[in-house]
Amino acid sequence: MSTTAPTGGPTDRPVDLSTSRPMVEVRGLHKMFGDLHVLKGVDLEVPRGSVCVVLGPSGSGKSTLLRCVNELEEITGGRVVVDGELMGYREVERNGRTRLHRLHPRVVARQRSRIGMVFQRFNLFPHMTALENVMERRCRCAG
Repeated sequence: MSTTAPTGGPTDRPVDLSTSRPMVEVRGLHKMFGDLHVLKGVDLEVPRGSVCVVLGPSGSGKSTLLRCVNELEEITGGRVVVDGELMGYREVERNGRTRLHRLHPRVVARQRSRIGMVFQRFNLFPHMTALENVMERRCRCAG
């Protein structure tokens, strides 16, 4: 069994899956819309090179979770880390306590640009695979 996977980057060097950090790590994620507490302390870890399915009934917070990972929704509490980078915030140490401060919208947009996402009921190109549909916008916008 192989413990490496292609990076998909310009060098196409393999990544050691046995020692690498998770691709997505969500810790204690909370999201509120007014008084409605939609996500209550969600923890999730998706290893690099793996496939993950978020499954649940309608209204259970699946899309909200994905929107929080992609910084399309500002989280109420917790942390989202993608490929080792804290999403949407920077940590500031003050008086022995770590606080999170919101990043500038341009920095958040840069972070978001590195994540591909296809929304529910989105009109995909029928002649393309799911991967080709996700990559199409990235190729046209990023270069």
